[in-house]
Amino acid sequence: LIVNLFENIKIPAGATGAVNEALDGLINKVIKEEDFKGKLGSTLVIRTYDAIPAKKVIIVGLGKKDKFDIDAMRKAIAASIRCAKREKAKTICTISHGTGIGGIDAKEAGQAISEVAQLSIYSFDKYKSKDKDAGKTEVQSLTIIETDKTKIKNMEIGVKKGTIIARA
Repeated sequence: LIVNLFENIKIPAGATGAVNEALDGLINKVIKEEDFKGKLGSTLVIRTYDAIPAKKVIIVGLGKKDKFDIDAMRKAIAASIRCAKREKAKTICTISHGTGIGGIDAKEAGQAISEVAQLSIYSFDKYKSKDKDAGKTEVQSLTIIETDKTKIKNMEIGVKKGTIIARA
């Protein structure tokens, strides 16, 4: 599960706050202990030990709130997907970074998440030996969470466009 945090936020809100609450404040504790600042593209992995259905929560830094834009969103998505890949995730679930207080349009967000996630997951391995591929974990699914029902249709349109562009 991928959630986010703007730079220098000590108490998470929104989706990250909801996950923090479900984990009895664990995100707050780990942010403090690890001195996680929320710098753009930084990531922090938290094991949930079955407190929620996700085995791990990845917190990705969004950088400074006043400098957040679609490019910052793309950098955060890429960093979080690469982190999930390193963690050998088969299933990734991510919130739609930036469509809330970040002010990013849902269609643009859907396109960016789709494009960047697919490009971050892709790896050209035609010439790699089979021994190196042993134990390799492939991401099998990516789910985007959006709780605002008025944004879902536009997000779906953006995801379709992003998928076409990434596959091209």
